[in-house]
Amino acid sequence: MMIPKRIVPMHFAKFISFMFLFGFVYLVGAKDIKQLEGELKKAKSKTEAATLLNQLGSAYRDAGRLDEAIDQHYKALDIYESLTDQEGQADSYNYLGGTFWRKNDYEQAIQFYTLALQIREQQGEKEEKARILNNLGLASQSLGDYNTSLEYYYRALGCWYQEDNKPEIAITLNQIGNVYLNRNFNDSAEMYYKKSLIIREKLSDTVGIASTLNNLAILYKNQNNFAKAEGFLEQSINLLKQTYYFDQLASNYNSLGGVYWQSKEYKKALENYLQALAMREKTGDKKVIASTMNNIGLIYKDLGNFEKALEYYELSLQEYQAMGDKFLEADALNFIGGVHWQSGNHRKALDYYQRSLSLRDAVGDRKYIARSHTNLALVYRSLGERDSALMEYQEGLSIYKEIGDQKNAAAMLNNIGTLHKVFKETDLAVQYFKMALEMRTEIEDESGIANSSLSLGSTYTEQKKFNEGIALFQNALKISQRLQFQDLEKDILFALAKAHAAKGEFAPAYAYFTDYSKIKDKMMSTESIKKIADMQIRYETEKKEREWQKELFLQKEKNKRQKNFIISGLSILVLISIFSLLIIQQNRRVKQAYALLGVKNQEIVQQKEEIEAQRDAIEDQKNEITKQRDIAEKQRDMITEQKQKITDSIEYASRIQAAVLPPDAAIKEVLSNYFIMFRPRDIVSGDFYWIRKVSQQTVVAAVDCTGHGVPGAFMSMLGTTLLNEIVDKEQFTDAADILNKLRTKVKSALHQTGDFNDSTTDGMDCAVCIFNDGSDQMQYAGANNPLYLIRDAVLTEYEADRMPIGIHLLEEEPFTNNVIELVKGDLIYIFSDGFYDQFGGENGRKMFTRNFKQMLIDIHQLEIAEQQKELEQRFDQWKGNYRQIDDVLVIGMKV
Repeated sequence: MMIPKRIVPMHFAKFISFMFLFGFVYLVGAKDIKQLEGELKKAKSKTEAATLLNQLGSAYRDAGRLDEAIDQHYKALDIYESLTDQEGQADSYNYLGGTFWRKNDYEQAIQFYTLALQIREQQGEKEEKARILNNLGLASQSLGDYNTSLEYYYRALGCWYQEDNKPEIAITLNQIGNVYLNRNFNDSAEMYYKKSLIIREKLSDTVGIASTLNNLAILYKNQNNFAKAEGFLEQSINLLKQTYYFDQLASNYNSLGGVYWQSKEYKKALENYLQALAMREKTGDKKVIASTMNNIGLIYKDLGNFEKALEYYELSLQEYQAMGDKFLEADALNFIGGVHWQSGNHRKALDYYQRSLSLRDAVGDRKYIARSHTNLALVYRSLGERDSALMEYQEGLSIYKEIGDQKNAAAMLNNIGTLHKVFKETDLAVQYFKMALEMRTEIEDESGIANSSLSLGSTYTEQKKFNEGIALFQNALKISQRLQFQDLEKDILFALAKAHAAKGEFAPAYAYFTDYSKIKDKMMSTESIKKIADMQIRYETEKKEREWQKELFLQKEKNKRQKNFIISGLSILVLISIFSLLIIQQNRRVKQAYALLGVKNQEIVQQKEEIEAQRDAIEDQKNEITKQRDIAEKQRDMITEQKQKITDSIEYASRIQAAVLPPDAAIKEVLSNYFIMFRPRDIVSGDFYWIRKVSQQTVVAAVDCTGHGVPGAFMSMLGTTLLNEIVDKEQFTDAADILNKLRTKVKSALHQTGDFNDSTTDGMDCAVCIFNDGSDQMQYAGANNPLYLIRDAVLTEYEADRMPIGIHLLEEEPFTNNVIELVKGDLIYIFSDGFYDQFGGENGRKMFTRNFKQMLIDIHQLEIAEQQKELEQRFDQWKGNYRQIDDVLVIGMKV
């Protein structure tokens, strides 16, 4: 149960004043929606009505009435569409995106933000465009699509730099840091947070500084640097105490509680959580209240008090269910599942974890979906169900690889190795431990390296490969001691003692066992401290509850007397007010009656004159309407003629563009087994394909230019011309060299200087392949566009460099050249992003790369020509009645 708040006695006069003030504030808050509804009924034009509908939707959203908010925004959108008002449509799309994001329907939010962005790009409004790009970044981040999120944030950052909007630059830098933090790229996260902090300090933005300090604290907490985390949070709290941002102050107390919890200082953790809870209860925000109760539940779970932990988790679950927040409801179910798993009730844990996964699937946050698969795997492993556990681990691994979270992907590899080891599949265990160790070494994850070294070393020891095992243990021991991870150090010392003893080297075995025993004794002392802390917390909590219950009873009696007095006083005031209003209204009616008598006589005389004047006016209006109709018909005919001319010009341009693309006959001379799916969104396209035979090499490129329609077509003509020049007239060494030269020429043609702020951001994404005649090798280089290779029903992705052909916000580097060994029957696919970015399906969501990959695997055994037909059919089926949002290009080639 929740700890009751202490009720402080209040002077009666102050209490009365507070009640009247509270009532007034409540009425003002409630009046916002009613006032907007009243103004809407009196709207004099469609534009005014649409504006008020969006304002009303925003008010509903802030009040938590999300479905009603969406309804109002849709009504506004319908009006703006009927008026062909693009400004209003963009606003409505943006409102809808924000409301769906609040509902945790991130894919739907992305769809509406994308529609708003298209309009803002056409209008050239950089600030509005940047805000929508930030919104798209946040929605993609919420969905776990971190690469796409970063692309949106970097584009937004470029706009803000061009506008020299320092507060927004700081916000976007902070958001980029959050993405890197989510991906466990700590160095990058720290760099962006500190850049944001420097700007905010120059602006004297107290709240912004506090926010960035809080993020830095989370970063250091994740690295187990608790002293630094505490320092940053204390600074942030001291800053916020000078402001009125109590919500953020409560959030920081909550974060500080988390740091103390992780460093096992349970009493301090509980004190900070209770401080946060008391502040949050005053605001009445049920979501954050429930979140704090979850954290208190964590303390009790860690202390082994499972009954008390479940009590807090159940309370938070009820709050989330009442709010209809599926994302947080899934979190609460996950916490409850964790308690049952830790207490050995595995079947019950399985039920809660499955319910959590079901909700997370509905929400679509892929990082949390992966976590649920990991939890399910742990339960299945505890139940001895090897195949089910392996399937869940593989699901989690696949998601982490897709979203680019290498740290968690490595953890999954290590978990799979442990699973194989548990089931005596030693060779498979070694294989996965090696993969995990290699990935963790690559990303410099020191604690991960130590854990994988321990796992692999223990397996080698079981295989009697003592020297290999001991070498791994020694490396892991150095890391654990440097990081001060005593749990890990203890396990490594024990493993070293066992390995040396098994070799017959008893002196070092005894020395390691002695060190192991010292740490074990120290940790047993820590466990005793935990138990004492638990007993102390229980005693203090029960004591406070007894005191508060007594005080609550006395206060209730006093409040009852005060309540009766207040009701009597208010009743008298209400009666006096009603009587006064009746007298005032009666006097008003008498005065109005006298005034009306005088006015009526004048009206009768005027009406006769007005009727005669109106007759003449009607005749004039009739003549004017006839003239206006003739003018409107002429304008309509003129617009129709202009539209036809523009359409004819664009269609002629499309014939020119088609003529520039390689003809089928020319392609068949150099490629024998291929397909090209090419679907422009408009009459002309920003995507294009380019194929050329040069000496003993065949060069194939799939290019996606900035924009679509006419602007994209201009860029595609530039790209075609430059590729012709590079390949036909210049020497190139490999696929990466083609991209490097293309980037140089594009920047020169578009006058893109080294200053990102002063340059256009137009450019291209591109995948280039080179096939050598008589060789089993090919080359690939990519600018944002990857290559997929399918061999023996397994799809391998060759990642592109995260840089465009054009100016880039980050430091420019040479493109990477990939050499790929080919086998007969290999299938190679290069493409633009139009196919998998299309909205559709049952829920109107993006297809995403995971579904696109699965589609290619499903059809890869068909003949190459049939694959194109199947892709066309599946694309149409997915798109349904939704409009195509981008140009689509997919090239498939079979070796």
